Amino acid sequence: PSFDNKDLSTRRVIVRSAEASEEIYTRSELLNTVKVDIWFAYRPATNDLIAGDREMQLVDEVAKHFFRQRLPTHTEAVCVKTERVPLYDKEQVGKNSGLFTSLLTLTYEVIE
Repeated sequence: PSFDNKDLSTRRVIVRSAEASEEIYTRSELLNTVKVDIWFAYRPATNDLIAGDREMQLVDEVAKHFFRQRLPTHTEAVCVKTERVPLYDKEQVGKNSGLFTSLLTLTYEVIE
């Protein structure tokens, strides 16, 4: 996602489909895999040195919430993997006035 970092007041969350694949699982079944990216951007209101740690804790809580959960609209699909990546380094944080970003990828699978 792209936007002017100066426009971000405190927190932004963007969800988008990242990838989809289909492969043969057995002679009569297909394994469908879908990845969903959840991008978190957070700018603390003050110069908070541990804000990045709290942001990663939030991302961890969201990941734990979805892991092994089924989709309500497609109950055969289950979240089989979560990946968390902090997307900042100390130099970039300074340039962006304390902006912390994290990417959470959820992987769902269903056998059809």
